[in-house]
Amino acid sequence: MSEIQNNINNIKKNLNSNISILAVTKTRTLDEINSAINGGILHIGENYVEEAYEKYPYVTSGNVKKHFIGHLQSNKARRAVEIFDVIQTVDSIKLLEKIDSYGKKIDVIFQVNTSPDSNYHGINFEEFDGFYKKVLELQLQNINITGLMTIASENDPRTCFKRLFNIKQKTKLDVLSMGMSHDYEIAIEEGATMIRLGTKIFGKRKTN
Repeated sequence: MSEIQNNINNIKKNLNSNISILAVTKTRTLDEINSAINGGILHIGENYVEEAYEKYPYVTSGNVKKHFIGHLQSNKARRAVEIFDVIQTVDSIKLLEKIDSYGKKIDVIFQVNTSPDSNYHGINFEEFDGFYKKVLELQLQNINITGLMTIASENDPRTCFKRLFNIKQKTKLDVLSMGMSHDYEIAIEEGATMIRLGTKIFGKRKTN
């Protein structure tokens, strides 16, 4: 068993079966990604469209869902829709409609900024109700809205996770994608259904 697969087993020991693990594959090699998949990972995520374009066609398992988890620029949206099964970082009506226009059935998760810091991407948590009301009025043909995601502030992750959970309770969406290698245990306590782990699975990134 590889170190990566051993890491996955150790993480799973402390997880309920209803929590999904997404392996963050940014800068990881194809061998590392396939090792994680062989260790039981069913969700993989990339931050950059170009990087996924180079690697994801060669992923060995057809059962793995490919998630986009970076900030999506509108000029990269078409290619993102081609490559990924899920886009986790939709944060505007304009982007939502653009994704829908490409004609491929795709899952979408809304990114919410649950921090007071306006430098974080996502729909401001205080404005989400109004945003979601507009979404429900759209005639979307290809998009399946499945959940919510956030990147918590480092100084108060629990409050951020609580805010996202409260939005989930109102929207009744299924997926709550929150928590990374440094704060996923808090996210689980606050109701996460999906955690996004990189270094916890693969180890520290190699520097040149």
